[in-house]
Amino acid sequence: MKRSVEMLITLYEERPCLWDVGHKDYKNRDSKEVAYLQIDLLDKLGNIIAETLFVVLFPWMAKLVGTNRMFCCPSGKTRKHCCENK
Repeated sequence: MKRSVEMLITLYEERPCLWDVGHKDYKNRDSKEVAYLQIDLLDKLGNIIAETLFVVLFPWMAKLVGTNRMFCCPSGKTRKHCCENK
């Protein structure tokens, strides 16, 4: 959630016609509408990309973490044997 708020703020800051009263397009409604549409589109696109990456990469990462999780010692002992020695 925090990341999406930060992204929204960044997208807004990148379009000074929305907030800079000295900008030449500050009073231009068409420019502002285009800027808001860009923000909306980029926000939706970012969400789609994030969801797609999660769906595609999560199973692969879970398998990778699951296979590596059994090793907890540099010697290569399994977690069970490593933890028994402590």
